[in-house]
Formats: sequence, C-alpha cells, structure tokens
Amino acid sequence: MLSLNTNAEAIYAANIMFTSGKGLTVDGLYKTDMLIANSEQRMLPRVGKLVVLLDSSKLGKQAGMLFAELHNIHLLITGKEADAEIIAALKRQGLNVLLA
Repeated sequence: MLSLNTNAEAIYAANIMFTSGKGLTVDGLYKTDMLIANSEQRMLPRVGKLVVLLDSSKLGKQAGMLFAELHNIHLLITGKEADAEIIAALKRQGLNVLLA
C-alpha cells in the first residue's frame, strides 16, 4: 500500500492481514521501518484480522514504534522455542498463539 496518492488506501481492504516486526510485548507489535509501518497502519481499520508472524527471539523486545496494540492482534505465529513465560503473559492478555 505504498503510494504517493493519499486517497489510494481507500480501495484496499482485506479479511486477513499478515505482518511482522522487530519486537512484541504485552503492549503490542513494534516495527522499525517507519515508511512500511505508517503505510500498513493506514490499512489496519480495513482488515478483519491481524496475524503476526514473528521469530521467537523478538518476543519481549521493544524496538522502534508501537505499530499495533496487543488487543488489535488476533493471532501470533512464532517458533516452538519461544520463552514460555512471555507466551503465558501474552495469552493472559487474550492473544491467541500458535507455536510452529
């Protein structure tokens, strides 16, 4: 959704949006590429579900800007080696987690 046309995002919508980032805490998902993050944030109101695919080493980390608050994330897919305490804390906040 990178576009110089500021009205272009009105034509985009999705049932499911897949994204990633540089960190995830109980506050939410963090991203460091501000151009991509700002572009994707404009689409968030028009998606049914937000799915985060994140390397388990990034759990518990804050880096860059807070892209999406945890309550706006429907599913986290991460590695089986993820820290059990961090996963438990995320689940206590209501996040669905799939360890793959």
